[in-house]
Amino acid sequence: MFENAVGEFSPALVPLYARPQLLLWTSQFRGWRVAARVMLLGMMPKTRRVAFTVVLALAVVGYVLLLWRGPWWVDGAHLRSKNLQPADGVVITGFRTMLVALGVGAVAAVTLHYTHRNHVLALWQYEQVQKQFAHTQARDQEQAELTREGQVTERYVEAIKLLASKNLTERLGGIYALERIMNDSEKDHATVVEVLAAFVRQRAAAGDEEGPDEKNIKPDEDVQAALTVLGRRPIHGDGYSRINLRHTDLRGADLSDAKLDQVDLRNARLQRAHFARSSLRDTVFQGAALRKADFSFTHLNGAIFYQADMEETALWQADAENAVFSYANMERARLREAKLQGAAFLRTNLASAEFHNADLAHAILKDVDLSLSEGLRLQQLAKAVLSGVKNLPPSMSMEELEKAKGSLL
Repeated sequence: MFENAVGEFSPALVPLYARPQLLLWTSQFRGWRVAARVMLLGMMPKTRRVAFTVVLALAVVGYVLLLWRGPWWVDGAHLRSKNLQPADGVVITGFRTMLVALGVGAVAAVTLHYTHRNHVLALWQYEQVQKQFAHTQARDQEQAELTREGQVTERYVEAIKLLASKNLTERLGGIYALERIMNDSEKDHATVVEVLAAFVRQRAAAGDEEGPDEKNIKPDEDVQAALTVLGRRPIHGDGYSRINLRHTDLRGADLSDAKLDQVDLRNARLQRAHFARSSLRDTVFQGAALRKADFSFTHLNGAIFYQADMEETALWQADAENAVFSYANMERARLREAKLQGAAFLRTNLASAEFHNADLAHAILKDVDLSLSEGLRLQQLAKAVLSGVKNLPPSMSMEELEKAKGSLL
């Protein structure tokens, strides 16, 4: 009655006297729709399940009825209700087959939908569990790290207290406690090294006067323990850190098999110290007192012995490649089979120094007196770089040396 040209309802066609009633009905209808939505959304889970069960039951009943009576509802005008003929059977069977196929397809689609949804839900739950686990693990790890740092700090404080004790046993306990911390905590490694080095400098400071180098003089037991710990410290990160042991009195110290690369031992007193088989690469011994020290089988690559007193020092089979011995006193030093390639001997005192089978290839001997040096052969000196050499050993002449050099070209 109130439809426009295309058959749609048009409020403009409603008479004026009926429009208030129409607005009331429209408002009520909208209110009912909103109320229905609110009711559906506000249903408790149990109510939703009941409603879903009812709808599913109705759908099943409707599907069964459609299978049973559907052919006649759709094509009742051509199908007989009684005395069915083969043609009727074909139509009924085809309809029901189509309906079964549609039902199976619908069930499969619903099953696939719920399977996909459950799979997505499972993946989401798995991701959430993983995130929660990672967060918990990170938090636990952070807490464990804080706890460990607190424990290390407590151990460090106790070790420092022991180190400052007047009792020797307690000081030794503090030294070994610091070693344990150094091994356990890479972050505290440098700090522990500095503390132990400061302990050695304080307990074994060199006096202003030169002391005797008697055979039985040795560092105190706690100083020796600190040196041993420093010598076997673990190496972290970029390698060795330079340890400051300058102006220390370490006469007779046992530093055998130690890792003391890049240590600063300037002006230290190291008479009769034992460095056998140690690693002393790039270590600085400038001005150090090394009389009768033992460097046998030691790695001294790049070490600096500038102005050091090395009288009677043993360097048997030492690897002193590129080491600096300039202005050092090496009188009666024993350099048998030492590797001295590229080493520098500028104005070095080599009186009675032993060079038996030492490798002097590319070694620099400048302004030195070799007249009293022992064990030198032409083949050794021919490989060295000589400049301003005052005297050669009596067994050779400059002409013979030049000839030997020429034979190597």
